[in-house]
Amino acid sequence: KQARQRFYKKVILIGIPSLGLLAFLIITFFLNDLYMSNKINPQINLVMGTSFYKKTSSNIWQRATVGIKVKKGFAFKTENNAFMDILLQNGTAVRITENSHLELSDSNLKKISFSLKNGSLYGKFKKLRRSQKLLIKTKTTVASIRGTQLGIITQPQMAKTGTYCLKGVIDYYNKKSSSNKVTLKKHEKSTISQFEAPTKPAKMTPFEIATMQKIIDSIKLNRTLFVTSKITFAPGSFTINETSKTALNTIFKVLGKTDKGVIQIAGHT
Repeated sequence: KQARQRFYKKVILIGIPSLGLLAFLIITFFLNDLYMSNKINPQINLVMGTSFYKKTSSNIWQRATVGIKVKKGFAFKTENNAFMDILLQNGTAVRITENSHLELSDSNLKKISFSLKNGSLYGKFKKLRRSQKLLIKTKTTVASIRGTQLGIITQPQMAKTGTYCLKGVIDYYNKKSSSNKVTLKKHEKSTISQFEAPTKPAKMTPFEIATMQKIIDSIKLNRTLFVTSKITFAPGSFTINETSKTALNTIFKVLGKTDKGVIQIAGHT
Protein backbone atom coordinates (compact mmCIF):
# COMPACT_ATOMS: atom_id res chain seq x y z
CA LYS A 1 0.00 0.00 0.00
CA GLN A 2 2.81 2.41 0.95
CA ALA A 3 4.63 1.54 -2.29
CA ARG A 4 1.48 2.29 -4.26
CA GLN A 5 1.10 5.68 -2.51
CA ARG A 6 4.72 6.55 -3.27
CA PHE A 7 4.11 5.60 -6.91
CA TYR A 8 1.04 7.87 -7.14
CA LYS A 9 3.00 10.76 -5.57
CA LYS A 10 5.70 10.35 -8.22
CA VAL A 11 3.07 10.31 -10.97
CA ILE A 12 1.53 13.52 -9.58
CA LEU A 13 4.91 15.24 -9.10
CA ILE A 14 6.05 14.35 -12.62
CA GLY A 15 2.71 14.42 -14.44
CA ILE A 16 1.35 17.82 -13.40
CA PRO A 17 4.48 19.82 -14.39
CA SER A 18 4.68 17.82 -17.63
CA LEU A 19 1.06 18.64 -18.46
CA GLY A 20 1.72 22.28 -17.64
CA LEU A 21 4.75 22.32 -19.92
CA LEU A 22 2.77 20.63 -22.71
CA ALA A 23 -0.07 23.16 -22.36
CA PHE A 24 2.48 26.01 -22.43
CA LEU A 25 4.07 24.65 -25.62
CA ILE A 26 0.68 24.23 -27.32
CA ILE A 27 -0.39 27.78 -26.41
CA THR A 28 2.97 29.15 -27.55
CA PHE A 29 2.63 27.29 -30.86
CA PHE A 30 -0.84 28.71 -31.55
CA LEU A 31 0.14 32.23 -30.49
CA ASN A 32 3.17 32.05 -32.78
CA ASP A 33 0.93 30.90 -35.65
CA LEU A 34 -1.44 33.78 -34.94
CA TYR A 35 1.45 36.25 -34.85
CA MET A 36 2.91 34.92 -38.09
CA SER A 37 -0.50 34.88 -39.81
CA ASN A 38 -0.83 38.61 -39.10
CA LYS A 39 2.32 39.13 -41.19
CA ILE A 40 0.51 37.70 -44.24
CA ASN A 41 -1.68 40.48 -45.58
CA PRO A 42 -1.29 40.60 -49.37
CA GLN A 43 -2.06 43.78 -51.28
CA ILE A 44 -1.35 45.54 -54.55
CA ASN A 45 1.56 47.73 -53.48
CA LEU A 46 2.42 49.79 -56.56
CA VAL A 47 0.89 50.30 -60.00
CA MET A 48 2.41 52.08 -62.96
CA GLY A 49 0.61 52.22 -66.30
CA THR A 50 -2.53 50.30 -67.25
CA SER A 51 -2.92 47.25 -65.01
CA PHE A 52 -5.83 45.09 -63.90
CA TYR A 53 -6.82 42.52 -61.30
CA LYS A 54 -9.58 39.94 -61.15
CA LYS A 55 -11.20 38.44 -58.07
CA THR A 56 -11.60 34.74 -57.42
CA SER A 57 -14.19 33.08 -59.69
CA SER A 58 -14.90 36.32 -61.55
CA ASN A 59 -14.69 37.06 -65.25
CA ILE A 60 -14.52 40.82 -64.75
CA TRP A 61 -11.14 42.56 -64.84
CA GLN A 62 -10.98 45.72 -62.73
CA ARG A 63 -8.49 48.59 -62.81
CA ALA A 64 -5.71 47.95 -60.27
CA THR A 65 -4.95 50.59 -57.64
CA VAL A 66 -2.62 50.71 -54.65
CA GLY A 67 -3.94 49.19 -51.42
CA ILE A 68 -6.36 46.62 -52.87
CA LYS A 69 -6.29 43.52 -50.63
CA VAL A 70 -5.76 40.29 -52.53
CA LYS A 71 -6.06 36.60 -51.69
CA LYS A 72 -5.88 33.11 -53.12
CA GLY A 73 -7.39 32.90 -56.60
CA PHE A 74 -6.84 36.53 -57.59
CA ALA A 75 -5.29 37.21 -61.01
CA PHE A 76 -3.27 40.18 -62.25
CA LYS A 77 -2.30 41.48 -65.68
CA THR A 78 -0.40 44.42 -67.14
CA GLU A 79 -0.46 46.11 -70.54
CA ASN A 80 2.29 47.83 -72.55
CA ASN A 81 4.76 49.93 -70.52
CA ALA A 82 3.09 48.97 -67.23
CA PHE A 83 4.12 47.10 -64.12
CA MET A 84 2.55 46.06 -60.82
CA ASP A 85 4.01 45.18 -57.40
CA ILE A 86 2.27 42.75 -55.04
CA LEU A 87 3.29 42.67 -51.38
CA LEU A 88 2.64 39.19 -49.96
CA GLN A 89 4.09 39.06 -46.46
CA ASN A 90 6.92 40.56 -44.44
CA GLY A 91 10.03 40.31 -46.62
CA THR A 92 8.24 38.98 -49.72
CA ALA A 93 7.05 40.99 -52.73
CA VAL A 94 6.93 40.44 -56.49
CA ARG A 95 6.72 42.62 -59.59
CA ILE A 96 5.19 41.71 -62.94
CA THR A 97 6.35 43.84 -65.85
CA GLU A 98 4.52 44.77 -69.05
CA ASN A 99 2.23 42.29 -70.84
CA SER A 100 2.26 39.80 -67.98
CA HIS A 101 -0.47 37.59 -66.51
CA LEU A 102 -0.10 36.19 -62.98
CA GLU A 103 -2.36 34.18 -60.66
CA LEU A 104 -2.02 33.82 -56.89
CA SER A 105 -2.54 30.13 -56.11
CA ASP A 106 -1.78 30.07 -52.36
CA SER A 107 -0.99 32.61 -49.66
CA ASN A 108 -0.63 31.20 -46.16
CA LEU A 109 1.91 30.02 -43.57
CA LYS A 110 2.29 26.67 -45.31
CA LYS A 111 2.73 27.84 -48.88
CA ILE A 112 2.91 30.87 -51.15
CA SER A 113 2.64 29.99 -54.82
CA PHE A 114 2.09 31.80 -58.11
CA SER A 115 1.25 30.71 -61.63
CA LEU A 116 2.90 32.95 -64.24
CA LYS A 117 0.83 32.50 -67.40
CA ASN A 118 2.99 34.78 -69.51
CA GLY A 119 5.35 37.72 -69.18
CA SER A 120 8.03 38.37 -66.57
CA LEU A 121 8.20 38.26 -62.79
CA TYR A 122 10.85 39.59 -60.41
CA GLY A 123 10.80 39.13 -56.68
CA LYS A 124 12.24 39.26 -53.21
CA PHE A 125 11.37 36.26 -51.05
CA LYS A 126 11.72 35.51 -47.35
CA LYS A 127 10.11 32.58 -45.55
CA LEU A 128 8.17 33.31 -42.34
CA ARG A 129 9.06 29.83 -41.11
CA ARG A 130 11.48 27.19 -42.35
CA SER A 131 8.72 24.82 -43.49
CA GLN A 132 6.91 27.44 -45.60
CA LYS A 133 7.03 26.62 -49.34
CA LEU A 134 7.60 29.35 -51.93
CA LEU A 135 6.73 28.25 -55.47
CA ILE A 136 6.46 29.88 -58.89
CA LYS A 137 5.01 27.85 -61.76
CA THR A 138 4.87 28.51 -65.50
CA LYS A 139 3.64 26.33 -68.38
CA THR A 140 6.95 24.48 -68.37
CA THR A 141 8.59 25.19 -65.02
CA VAL A 142 8.43 24.84 -61.26
CA ALA A 143 10.81 27.04 -59.26
CA SER A 144 11.05 26.16 -55.56
CA ILE A 145 12.53 29.12 -53.71
CA ARG A 146 14.53 28.82 -50.51
CA GLY A 147 14.69 32.56 -49.86
CA THR A 148 16.18 34.64 -52.63
CA GLN A 149 15.97 37.34 -55.25
CA LEU A 150 15.06 36.16 -58.73
CA GLY A 151 13.76 36.92 -62.19
CA ILE A 152 11.58 34.63 -64.34
CA ILE A 153 10.93 35.40 -68.01
CA THR A 154 8.50 33.33 -70.07
CA GLN A 155 8.39 32.94 -73.85
CA PRO A 156 4.93 31.43 -74.46
CA GLN A 157 5.33 31.27 -78.23
CA MET A 158 8.40 29.03 -77.75
CA ALA A 159 7.05 27.24 -74.64
CA LYS A 160 10.24 28.26 -72.87
CA THR A 161 11.01 29.75 -69.45
CA GLY A 162 14.23 31.38 -68.27
CA THR A 163 15.02 31.67 -64.56
CA TYR A 164 17.71 33.92 -63.08
CA CYS A 165 18.93 33.71 -59.49
CA LEU A 166 20.28 37.01 -58.15
CA LYS A 167 20.70 35.84 -54.58
CA GLY A 168 19.99 32.69 -52.55
CA VAL A 169 19.08 29.24 -53.93
CA ILE A 170 16.38 28.00 -56.34
CA ASP A 171 15.46 24.37 -57.09
CA TYR A 172 14.33 24.37 -60.71
CA TYR A 173 12.72 21.60 -62.76
CA ASN A 174 10.36 20.79 -65.63
CA LYS A 175 6.69 20.43 -64.68
CA LYS A 176 6.60 17.05 -66.43
CA SER A 177 9.19 15.55 -64.08
CA SER A 178 10.96 16.65 -60.87
CA SER A 179 13.70 14.03 -61.37
CA ASN A 180 15.62 16.38 -63.70
CA LYS A 181 15.95 19.12 -61.07
CA VAL A 182 18.85 21.58 -61.11
CA THR A 183 19.86 23.99 -58.35
CA LEU A 184 20.57 27.62 -59.17
CA LYS A 185 22.81 29.69 -56.92
CA LYS A 186 23.84 33.35 -56.90
CA HIS A 187 24.17 34.85 -60.42
CA GLU A 188 23.25 31.61 -62.20
CA LYS A 189 20.60 31.05 -64.87
CA SER A 190 18.87 28.19 -66.65
CA THR A 191 16.10 27.67 -69.22
CA ILE A 192 13.47 24.99 -69.69
CA SER A 193 11.58 24.11 -72.87
CA GLN A 194 8.28 22.26 -72.76
CA PHE A 195 9.54 18.71 -73.23
CA GLU A 196 13.15 19.08 -72.11
CA ALA A 197 15.14 19.01 -68.90
CA PRO A 198 16.51 22.34 -67.63
CA THR A 199 19.81 23.46 -69.09
CA LYS A 200 22.86 23.26 -66.86
CA PRO A 201 23.30 26.34 -64.65
CA ALA A 202 25.29 29.03 -66.43
CA LYS A 203 26.72 32.32 -65.24
CA MET A 204 24.58 35.41 -65.82
CA THR A 205 26.19 38.15 -67.88
CA PRO A 206 27.15 41.43 -66.15
CA PHE A 207 24.40 43.15 -68.17
CA GLU A 208 21.76 40.63 -66.99
CA ILE A 209 22.88 41.04 -63.37
CA ALA A 210 22.83 44.84 -63.49
CA THR A 211 19.48 45.05 -65.32
CA MET A 212 17.64 42.61 -63.07
CA GLN A 213 19.20 43.86 -59.84
CA LYS A 214 18.01 47.38 -60.66
CA ILE A 215 14.43 46.11 -61.01
CA ILE A 216 14.59 44.03 -57.83
CA ASP A 217 16.13 46.84 -55.78
CA SER A 218 13.19 49.08 -56.75
CA ILE A 219 10.63 46.60 -55.30
CA LYS A 220 9.63 48.00 -51.90
CA LEU A 221 8.88 45.78 -48.91
CA ASN A 222 7.10 48.54 -46.96
CA ARG A 223 3.33 48.69 -47.23
CA THR A 224 2.27 51.48 -49.62
CA LEU A 225 -0.77 53.43 -48.42
CA PHE A 226 -1.33 55.95 -51.23
CA VAL A 227 0.32 57.07 -54.48
CA THR A 228 -0.54 60.23 -56.40
CA SER A 229 0.85 62.52 -59.07
CA LYS A 230 -1.81 65.18 -58.43
CA ILE A 231 0.07 67.45 -55.96
CA THR A 232 1.33 70.42 -57.98
CA PHE A 233 2.97 73.81 -57.49
CA ALA A 234 3.25 76.85 -59.70
CA PRO A 235 6.82 77.42 -61.01
CA GLY A 236 8.95 79.03 -58.30
CA SER A 237 6.12 78.85 -55.75
CA PHE A 238 5.77 77.05 -52.40
CA THR A 239 1.98 77.29 -52.54
CA ILE A 240 0.12 74.11 -53.44
CA ASN A 241 -2.36 74.52 -56.28
CA GLU A 242 -6.10 74.31 -55.59
CA THR A 243 -6.32 71.22 -57.81
CA SER A 244 -4.20 69.31 -55.26
CA LYS A 245 -6.82 69.42 -52.50
CA THR A 246 -8.33 66.02 -53.32
CA ALA A 247 -4.96 64.27 -53.04
CA LEU A 248 -4.10 66.11 -49.80
CA ASN A 249 -7.47 65.16 -48.29
CA THR A 250 -6.78 61.52 -49.15
CA ILE A 251 -3.40 61.68 -47.39
CA PHE A 252 -5.13 63.24 -44.37
CA LYS A 253 -7.65 60.37 -44.25
CA VAL A 254 -4.92 57.73 -44.63
CA LEU A 255 -2.96 59.26 -41.74
CA GLY A 256 -6.11 59.28 -39.62
CA LYS A 257 -6.62 55.53 -40.13
CA THR A 258 -2.99 54.63 -39.37
CA ASP A 259 -2.38 54.68 -35.63
CA LYS A 260 0.91 52.78 -35.40
CA GLY A 261 4.20 52.30 -37.15
CA VAL A 262 6.45 54.66 -39.06
CA ILE A 263 4.99 56.53 -42.02
CA GLN A 264 7.13 57.94 -44.81
CA ILE A 265 5.90 60.58 -47.23
CA ALA A 266 8.20 60.89 -50.25
CA GLY A 267 8.10 62.64 -53.58
CA HIS A 268 10.16 63.90 -56.50
CA THR A 269 9.93 66.52 -59.23
